[in-house]
Amino acid sequence: MAEVLRGSSSDLSGVGIISAGNENVSAEHLYEEKKIDVEARDQNILKFLDSTDSYLTLYDSLSSILRQGWMELASARYSMGPLRINSALFNHNDQTAATTLQVNQKDVTLDEGPAITEVTFIVDKQIEEERPKSLKVFGTLVSPKLRAAQTSFESAMDIIVEIANMRAKTLTAYNQVREEKRNGEEDDDENANICS
Repeated sequence: MAEVLRGSSSDLSGVGIISAGNENVSAEHLYEEKKIDVEARDQNILKFLDSTDSYLTLYDSLSSILRQGWMELASARYSMGPLRINSALFNHNDQTAATTLQVNQKDVTLDEGPAITEVTFIVDKQIEEERPKSLKVFGTLVSPKLRAAQTSFESAMDIIVEIANMRAKTLTAYNQVREEKRNGEEDDDENANICS
């Protein structure tokens, strides 16, 4: 029967020698193996925290860009008058999209774990052709604030796609951390059974 002498699961200095029949595994080897596991776990946790931070930063920038766009739109409506900027002027017929979204999916296999589907989004813009046409419904002399609002909302679309990509990365990193935690708990249970 194999015996492991060790302290707590987070204390790596307490690992002793395992003896099982004719096999002797040194404490240094176990220490190095456990140290590599902890470093890999720490790297995945840092990856998860970094992606969460990036996600929240992008969300904040989206909020400020949308706020800026709405303020510019309100300013344009104030300067041009409510009769020149209202929903009655919108063309409600079917339109071709100025921006399309391409979705790419690929399966990522974790180390000895299940495959995770990773999704990425790519924006395909045709804005340069559509931009002048879209503001013509408001007249020939359009307020610069209206053009600025249009630019703000177009840039918000890019940030929305970045947020979707960052959310997918965050979820992938979270799944890796959760899987490693599960595997670590199973290893701790096995080591506890060996000790008893």
